[in-house]
Amino acid sequence: TEALCGVGDTADKCEWLEASSGDEAGCFATPAYAAQQMSCECDAVKTAVPSVDYSNVVCATPNVEFISWNDEVTRDDAWACPALIGGQVCGSKSSVDTCEAESAYSCAVGSDACELDVYKYENMGWSLDTATEPSRQKLNDTATACDTYASSKTSCNAQFDCIYNDDDKTCDLSGLFVASLLYEYCPTKDLTGEEYVEKFDLCPWIAASLKCSLLTTSAACNADSDCTYFLDATDPESSKYPCAPADGLPSEFTDMLTIYHVADLTYNGAFCEKTYDSEESACDADKRCEWDDSDDTCGMSDDAVASILRGHPHSLRRSTIAETCETIETEALCGV
Repeated sequence: TEALCGVGDTADKCEWLEASSGDEAGCFATPAYAAQQMSCECDAVKTAVPSVDYSNVVCATPNVEFISWNDEVTRDDAWACPALIGGQVCGSKSSVDTCEAESAYSCAVGSDACELDVYKYENMGWSLDTATEPSRQKLNDTATACDTYASSKTSCNAQFDCIYNDDDKTCDLSGLFVASLLYEYCPTKDLTGEEYVEKFDLCPWIAASLKCSLLTTSAACNADSDCTYFLDATDPESSKYPCAPADGLPSEFTDMLTIYHVADLTYNGAFCEKTYDSEESACDADKRCEWDDSDDTCGMSDDAVASILRGHPHSLRRSTIAETCETIETEALCGV
């Protein structure tokens, strides 16, 4: 509650922000406290945000509760992997330079976007035989099976592999099926914390985000090339922190989500949507799920995302910082 946000042990750590843009009001970590805690993982934060006192920071061991997922299975290279993962990796690139840069998947600039260079992969492009390639054949067969339930929403949604599309009145492949295809043909090995940091170093992005959040005037914000000033007077968070990073999520972060966690993210999101279609209380009772009042749907919870990304030290630390304040639901106790 609002009255408990920032009281006692959370004083100078938490602050209350009103609801905005579909997000509920809540108790959140202050940028200064976040900078102190992120400095435990990222030395770059101290350089980027020198105004914060780091002398008495206690680096508590972060912890996120584990939520179990489907077991991974071994596989040979298959159409599903570059098609469903590589396509997303390349599609997330926002410039020619990032598209053509070295990546886990080979990308090429297409007519109007960055696309997977399909001719560099077996079972893609002209070499793809849709009648015999196992993962593509399985997708086609399952899509055909789902289509037979198009006349009944109840029958369609009763199938694990299918979900009813209310807009088009069709029975389509569910995210549960897509995730199962990825689990079967494209499993990824668990990374150690050191491997995560080596492959996907989020410190520069985190440091820039924290630095910008503490700049409150347009002159100071725009004077820093890492930041951009965007004030939305109707948004309580923007009104308090109008300075944001000039660039969005770094490609390292989106690549990590797609390459190593797309199956879990897809499965969990689809599970919540399909299982709790119109059941708000049941949705919120499942730690993997969270009800969205803006469109009355059940989606993936922050706890679920934190569990999926628990192996990356930077992500784990950010989740722990959020947990410091998010359980306080009273404004009067937030930041007191």
